[in-house]
Amino acid sequence: MIDVTEVIDDRTGETVLEVPLRSRLLLDCSLLNKGSAFSEQERRDFGLVGLLPFPVSTLEQQATRRYEEYLKKTTALERFLFLRSLQDRNETLFYRLLQDHLTEMLPIIYTPEVG
Repeated sequence: MIDVTEVIDDRTGETVLEVPLRSRLLLDCSLLNKGSAFSEQERRDFGLVGLLPFPVSTLEQQATRRYEEYLKKTTALERFLFLRSLQDRNETLFYRLLQDHLTEMLPIIYTPEVG
């Protein structure tokens, strides 16, 4: 389990999460990896400069791109493997995509056809 601490940001007054991971270790943690959604400031703070594609993308933009990739998969197995791979890398994006397309994707991730 990763030690995550809630703290109040002195500048904004918002509650933020402090995590002990930086750089590649942060990107390797699927629960914390936001992919290209890390802001420029977060990239500096977490030592991610040069490790992520430029420019910064919103979660919505990432979800749109990944859905377009998903639609290019022609079989249920390809789609299942695509979604599992995404979940292994970026759980936030995986669940966002699933939430946006639940009716379409649920049979893919929960089906005996793949097994």
